[in-house]
Amino acid sequence: MKTKLDFNEFPPSTFEDWKGQVVKELKDKPYESLDWEIEDGWKTPPYLKSYDSKFPRVSRIQKDWEIGQVISFTTEKETNQHILSSLNLGVNALFIQFEQSQKISWDVLLEGVFLEYITIHFKGKGVDNSMIRTFIEFLKHKTDEIEKTSGSFDSPSIEKISKNEIKEREQFFGELSGKWQVFTVHADKIHNKGGSIIQSLGYALAEGNETLHRIISEASTTIDKASAMVRFQFATSSSYFPEIAKYKAFRFLWSEVVNAYQPVHECSVNTKIDGFGSLYLQAAADQHNNMLRSTTQAMSAIVGDVDTVVPLAFDQFSNHPSSESNRWASNILHLLREESYLSELSNATDGAYYIEQLIDSLCSNAWGLFQELESNGGISQAWELFNSKMMEFRNSQIEKVKSGEIPILGVNKYPNKKEIIDSKVLSEGVQERLSFIIEKEMEDKK
Repeated sequence: MKTKLDFNEFPPSTFEDWKGQVVKELKDKPYESLDWEIEDGWKTPPYLKSYDSKFPRVSRIQKDWEIGQVISFTTEKETNQHILSSLNLGVNALFIQFEQSQKISWDVLLEGVFLEYITIHFKGKGVDNSMIRTFIEFLKHKTDEIEKTSGSFDSPSIEKISKNEIKEREQFFGELSGKWQVFTVHADKIHNKGGSIIQSLGYALAEGNETLHRIISEASTTIDKASAMVRFQFATSSSYFPEIAKYKAFRFLWSEVVNAYQPVHECSVNTKIDGFGSLYLQAAADQHNNMLRSTTQAMSAIVGDVDTVVPLAFDQFSNHPSSESNRWASNILHLLREESYLSELSNATDGAYYIEQLIDSLCSNAWGLFQELESNGGISQAWELFNSKMMEFRNSQIEKVKSGEIPILGVNKYPNKKEIIDSKVLSEGVQERLSFIIEKEMEDKK
């Protein structure tokens, strides 16, 4: 004989009941000891219930995200082969890296590339106004439909750009379609120097605000045009949920900055965001573990609503990443798109109490840092103050990794003790990255 289940025999419990039992179990420890400290000053409680967001959400304009890949410029012909190979592998957003300013034969570099169907970005120290001018001239001869092309041009920190250069870039923007950005804010450098998520956001807001102010005042243009000229690049760490919250929080916070200038068009609060993988966390030892890191980083960026996802090759730390590793990097995104259907996501975090709480908490903390930087004269004037805080956080993280409090697979967790790192293949600056610092220390102990 079947007995009908009666769930009324289980008395309902409230949050207060649960908390009372927890406090009893903790004995001498306070309830707050259960809070998870994600970063210095950024905490999340152990219990989350129905949560109403304090801040509205701003979503990406385009429905889908793009698959990006970085290609370092060598010669026009050789780089063209790398470009065509990447495009054949399904990459639709190219980031061409120029380390020095030089005259480019665009016909050779972009032979066989149909710019109307991809997005192309020019990165690095070599991207200056003279290079942009020659590219625009090439583009005018190559196509009668410039409005169908899109991309961006790199730029140094705004304090390093002269008034004439700003005015010239504003003119470039006018000659191109509204799908091109002529200023890039590099928040990725904050993470790759060891900064926190909050510091990455605070810097992006402060540098972006200073960029808007100078474009408007020195190029005599409107906030609607100025905001369309700016693009943001972030690096994505391996903190899965906090990184999702970072991108979500930034879209709202940036809309607040733009709204302060009173734009005419509502769409002006939107911006383009590129989510790169983390150079800072990439390991030289047991390097194939980097693919696992790239996968979770890419997922955070996608769910966080970035416009372009740029995973790093598993040997990106070297001077010359292999074609195989670049192919595997793009394949990570193909798997996430075609087999995990992450291209079909739309506001996937809505209603997730934990992530909603993370976003709101991050908004408050990052906005507080932005206001602090502004009260000290903006990021240009407050850089030393900001940099000292960034180094303080970096050093604290290094100590936590050394102690094992923060595990990094293949570095301080299950390291390959027999592997020896060949320093000759390491790219410039790799010695400052977190994983390498720990790897070097462990190697010295062998």
